Amino acid sequence: MEGTNRPLRQQLGSFFTSLTGLLTGAAALIGAVVGILTAIGVIGGGGGGSHAASPNQSKATWAAKANAICARANDTTAALPNPHTLAPSDAASYLKTALVLEQRMLRELNALPAPKGKEKDVATFLQVGAKMSDATNELADDVAVGNLAGLQQRATLLSRLNTRFNNAAIALDARTCAEGSSLGDLFGG
Repeated sequence: MEGTNRPLRQQLGSFFTSLTGLLTGAAALIGAVVGILTAIGVIGGGGGGSHAASPNQSKATWAAKANAICARANDTTAALPNPHTLAPSDAASYLKTALVLEQRMLRELNALPAPKGKEKDVATFLQVGAKMSDATNELADDVAVGNLAGLQQRATLLSRLNTRFNNAAIALDARTCAEGSSLGDLFGG
């Protein structure tokens, strides 16, 4: 039994020791660029008062605003390196960067007043988004510590949540929120 576990231990040890300064610096640079672009308003909205719409806004108005928020998040996430080409040591940093973008998108969506008669649908949509965000955070933690069993569990959960999020978005005519560069799409959602 010891012989079969040894390669896994070696792989995990290699995983932890392979964080080089260059790769860590690249992940930090991506985070810094995203932070700067957000601060100057190029991404992430930037117009703090722009979500102060009338609580009686129509479903179409809400959907248009939600689609604009999701388009910015999708475009920013799409500008990140292709996750399939990352070194294993960069996976956790990538997930954390994508998580920040996902959380920013959800905060902006939460700031939109729900259209009259659709409050429950919007609340469900946002709750599923929050669960996706939690699962993404836990997935990044699993990757960081090399928890392969947890990683597989989270990937399955994230796929299911992504499907629910996409269906809720489509039901609210927020189709851009369903077509985006979500992490759940990496896991078959």
